[in-house]
Amino acid sequence: MPIWKQAVCGSALVTAVELVAGVILNLYLGLGIWDYSGLPCNLLGQICLPFSLLWAALSVICIFVDDALRWRLFHEEKPHYRWI
Repeated sequence: MPIWKQAVCGSALVTAVELVAGVILNLYLGLGIWDYSGLPCNLLGQICLPFSLLWAALSVICIFVDDALRWRLFHEEKPHYRWI
């Protein structure tokens, strides 16, 4: 799978978990841990587009780190990357 698709999947997963956690912790329990209401393209103040893009960028870093650790520590096949 190309790196960009993996990054989109990672971002979608983190954003989904953030939405579920935000609805439970912030809206239902009223803890007010975070609030993205002031940021553009937000949903219920719990998720927003700028942070989803940040999660995609962090996912790319995590992909490289995870692959390097698997290669070094568990002697898996050396990773080969495709961007497209």
